Amino acid sequence: MTAFEIILTVIGALLLIGFLFIIPYITYRIAFMRKPWRENRSFSGNEELDAFLAEKKAEFLKIPAEVVEITSRDGLKLRARLYLQDTSRPFEIQFHGYRSCPLRDFSGAGVDVINRGDNLLLVYQRSHGESEGRAISFGIKERYDVPSWIDYLLDRFGSDIKICLTGISMGASTVLMASRFNLPENVKYIIADCGYSNAGEIIRRVAGKMGFPPKLAYPFVKLGALIYAGFNPDADSPEEAVKEAKIPILILHGEEDGFVPCEMGEKIYKNCKSPCRLVTFPGANHGMSAVVDKPRYMAEIKAYYDKYFGEEIENS
Repeated sequence: MTAFEIILTVIGALLLIGFLFIIPYITYRIAFMRKPWRENRSFSGNEELDAFLAEKKAEFLKIPAEVVEITSRDGLKLRARLYLQDTSRPFEIQFHGYRSCPLRDFSGAGVDVINRGDNLLLVYQRSHGESEGRAISFGIKERYDVPSWIDYLLDRFGSDIKICLTGISMGASTVLMASRFNLPENVKYIIADCGYSNAGEIIRRVAGKMGFPPKLAYPFVKLGALIYAGFNPDADSPEEAVKEAKIPILILHGEEDGFVPCEMGEKIYKNCKSPCRLVTFPGANHGMSAVVDKPRYMAEIKAYYDKYFGEEIENS
């Protein structure tokens, strides 16, 4: 082998290493690696709305709560804020979105739960806020944390408590993927707001919006997830999980969602085998359905609450 051929071989090997390790690592850092919460992060692109949500979050933070902790099945310390009022009333477990904050995402819905006299478990998803973890897995690992939090409530407050699960964005997809598990009868229903139908699909969509060819970029993103974040983004999806769901599901989605398109909610709805209702909100962007039309949003939630909790609450 000539010196020139050796140089070409070395260059080729370095390029191969770059493709197999460096580029996937960059995608891991962009898509999956934990990042600190930024208080000034804009979600809506509307300064007035962001200021309003920040104010609501600050008010929510003033409500006394107990910080509770569990250990995940893979050894992470996961934490949540428990707002305990009356154990004869339902418990709502809320799961926030991607690189977000539960106090921000549920600054309205969480306070609504407390105001109606129910109990609230406000979860910091793994790799967010107060919980441990170095990588976000788009619901693939987070789905296993859902039954762990359910078990925590059952172990602490008894087997007669009533529970519902609520998630927004990635949190919605998390609870939808958990719907395929054999959840206890205590869990009466799920509310999923603007969840994506498939992690790989939403990753390809975001890659395209960032200017990368989605089909070309996704293999490197997936490799980054496998090597550095320790999960396969194609291991499960909400659209597949709900085919095995046994508990009722309420799907809420903004029709002008610019991040998770409304058709993803429709796809989940069409695949769901348990009792399911899809409600869409004209003019609502991602996670903004309750802001755009709160009376209708709350009416839909109340209808599910009354249907699956009402009689039991009246008799408690």
